[in-house]
Amino acid sequence: MPQTFIGSTGKYSTSKLTQVITHYNATYAGQLTPAGNALMTSGLFRADQLSVLGAYAPPVQGLPGNFAEATWLKTIDLRLSRPFQVGERVKLEPNVSVFNVFNWANFGGVGNQLSGVLNGAPGSSLNNASSAGYCGSSTTFCTSRLDRVLAGSGTYANGAPRQMEFGVRITF
Repeated sequence: MPQTFIGSTGKYSTSKLTQVITHYNATYAGQLTPAGNALMTSGLFRADQLSVLGAYAPPVQGLPGNFAEATWLKTIDLRLSRPFQVGERVKLEPNVSVFNVFNWANFGGVGNQLSGVLNGAPGSSLNNASSAGYCGSSTTFCTSRLDRVLAGSGTYANGAPRQMEFGVRITF
């Protein structure tokens, strides 16, 4: 789209992206491209010939209803520890760590990104199906998407629901 950079549309909210697409379709869609204008001003082609050849900016389809957004990873982790000197050469340090303190839901984790294919299949950004089937009407948002980051094995699952870890470090 004119006046955007590669990857810049990922910074828009859904309402802003809808506005950008609407502005593009009203301003640029159906008009000759800069290359088409150059061919027409040089006298090599007429506007109707260029239109038949497809040298015009095509309209961009608007966002479909009930689509999934790939949002930024949101997590705040906290670790508390307190070292105690037990002897002359031994230090004991109990600790507690809480990952994703506010329990934010994250989608599209590592190895489970949304597909760019808009066919409604699982993993597609148009699919909002839960494991039990379709979630509902096209105006409601499904809260149990297949691409939600869930707790995996071990304690390191970036973006997973809230997890706690308790530990003790002994230094001697």
